Amino acid sequence: MQIYYGPDHALPETPRGVALGFFDGLHRGHAALIRTLLYHCTQRGMSAAVFTFDRHPVSVLQPENGTPCLYSLQERLELLSETGLDEALVYPFDRQFAAWPPRLFLERILRQLLHASFLVVGPDYRFGAGGQGDIHLLKAWAKEEGIELLVADEVIMGGTKVASSTIRDLIRQGEVGQAASLLGRPYALRGIVETGRKLGQRLGFPTANIAMPQDRICPALGVYASRVTVRERTWEAITSIGLRPTVSPDETVPVIETYIYDAELPLYGELLTIDLLKFIRPEERFRSLLQLSTQIKADLEDVRLFHRQVEHCYEKLRVHDIPLFVMPSDRFARSVLHLTFRVQATAKQLACHALLMQVLSATNRRYPDRKAMALALDNLYGASLEGSVEKNGDVQTLFLSAEALNRWTDGSTPFRSVCDLAFSLLLEPDINEDGLFRSDIVEAERQNLIMALLARDNDKVRLAYDHCLQLFCPGQTHGLPANGRVEEVRDVTIEDLHKAYQEMLNNMDAAVYLGGRIDSSDVDYCQELMQRLPAVERVQLCPGRLPTPGCPADTACVTEHKAGEQSWIVLAYAGLPAYYTEQSAAMLLNNMLGGDMHSLLFDVIREQMGLAYQVFSVGRSYLSALFVLAGVAPDATDQALDAIKEQVSRLANGAFDDLLLMRSRKLLESSILSVYDDLAGMLSLQIAGRLSGRSYSLDDALLLLRSVTRRQIQQCAAAMQLRTTYILTPAPAAEQPASAGEGDDTP
Repeated sequence: MQIYYGPDHALPETPRGVALGFFDGLHRGHAALIRTLLYHCTQRGMSAAVFTFDRHPVSVLQPENGTPCLYSLQERLELLSETGLDEALVYPFDRQFAAWPPRLFLERILRQLLHASFLVVGPDYRFGAGGQGDIHLLKAWAKEEGIELLVADEVIMGGTKVASSTIRDLIRQGEVGQAASLLGRPYALRGIVETGRKLGQRLGFPTANIAMPQDRICPALGVYASRVTVRERTWEAITSIGLRPTVSPDETVPVIETYIYDAELPLYGELLTIDLLKFIRPEERFRSLLQLSTQIKADLEDVRLFHRQVEHCYEKLRVHDIPLFVMPSDRFARSVLHLTFRVQATAKQLACHALLMQVLSATNRRYPDRKAMALALDNLYGASLEGSVEKNGDVQTLFLSAEALNRWTDGSTPFRSVCDLAFSLLLEPDINEDGLFRSDIVEAERQNLIMALLARDNDKVRLAYDHCLQLFCPGQTHGLPANGRVEEVRDVTIEDLHKAYQEMLNNMDAAVYLGGRIDSSDVDYCQELMQRLPAVERVQLCPGRLPTPGCPADTACVTEHKAGEQSWIVLAYAGLPAYYTEQSAAMLLNNMLGGDMHSLLFDVIREQMGLAYQVFSVGRSYLSALFVLAGVAPDATDQALDAIKEQVSRLANGAFDDLLLMRSRKLLESSILSVYDDLAGMLSLQIAGRLSGRSYSLDDALLLLRSVTRRQIQQCAAAMQLRTTYILTPAPAAEQPASAGEGDDTP
């Protein structure tokens, strides 16, 4: 991200999209606004910038009140840079600037300095002297200047708007868990370790001390469960923030003391980042050092228990700038490893990567065929290892996934062995003397993949959905299956596979995930394995930028014929919320429409009208779309189409009862809870969250779902636009069999 400071730094005279705000904390609301900017700038092919101030306006206008910030300017800019923005203009806020009339701000800053062509702001954005400028003035000016303006929705959690002021209050009160929910990450403090009096060391708890950063909000004084990052590795810790009344009764400035209890590290002079996870107790004054020491031991037990029970997925370390994420959990006997590689893929690459993962997971130099590989896994007490791909929009994710018992009664470590095997498959493929994959393995896996794709084509439901998807996103990767198409799989050469393999190792966005009963020795072992990966500069995918927006086709209705007795109808609706925004309302809408036996489609179209033997809906967040699928008698297609559209209208008009909403909410709650009862499911959510930019704890996910209102359901349904109608139906009796499969575009 290119950073410009003040009015004297002219930005290049090129059209750009601009988000306006102070962005203190870069919380979920700010993140949604910036991802909205990135998403639309990607569509328009323009750079994305933010305009912000060097200090909080209140600190200038009301210095006596003071507004300590969540983060320093430098930290704010670092967080903004991580979002994928191209530019940031940091403007000095002083009394002279504060006196500018609103229109002067619009002309000098937005038009002359930033050359803004597209603007994104929050609904309460104000500007100019005394905050006289508001959304209405901004809209009028933007219309005059021919500038597009988008007012992003507020982000609501638990009925409360996500706001920096709310987060500051929570942190002052020690409610760091709630603050993390609104921020989208734990609240962190950062500083250089200073030399202290080494009293903690004498008590048996050597601490690393940092000064409370100036102009930063001070958390409630007391003891916290924490995580500490130093030299690109994160450790569990206990942190005290306070005036230390027992040992320093005259102290006036809070000191931050952190004890990393499972490691002995030389920390003086090191930069620490401390994530505050849970408030344990307020600061107290003790009558003696013995009493203090006894309490610290009790606090430490509470903190250890917290870390054992909490199931947070967090970045543990980096190797060659590849992150290793860990989700510790004692609830499961087996542990899981995912090696993930992400790339914006073309149609040909989808097929090539799918075949590559089949080939890589089939053999390696140690195990020359699938039979030998299967035997090796059986010897690891039923471990599993597989390669796969999935696709979200135009981004394809390549997986090497392993699962095994962490430890066995004989003292062996099956999980470490299967991790070693996974890295061996990746880095020691079975290649010939020319450095290429063995042709016999490639051809065997090609046939396996083709058979799987043909089986999908023989399933009429999937065939109808795939055809509708391609019509909905014509000529785009967004409209293709994750494994590609049969013809593209057939065209992949061994040279293509070699090129794709090198691209995966040396360029794709990469990450490693561990979940289960993971201890520090498991992490160390995985770190050693990761050292074998190439030390290269990799592409980094940023939510909002990638996946790119899909472009739905204009309204179309297509009928195709295929032998059979039943017809399949697929309707594709555009207009749902973009993937990087909160999805609870869209999920609830989908469930109410066609998610289960209680849904409108099932109840009305199948049970009451008897038009469909199967009918359901599926949401596709990366397409901002919803698909309705119905299996009907050939002579009932028109009636079924009208009935489906009527149910969508009912939702848009609010013509549904509270019982339907309640049942759908209850079913989704059960579905969320079931995901969090499965280790693989929990890790999959974290992997998906890194792509979408939306990661939530179980409590947050349930809170968001329970906060969805009838009005939000109506708004979501009202925004739905029917774009593609696809009908797969038997050929009329009078037609010759040769005509089956030909398309018929109807007006």
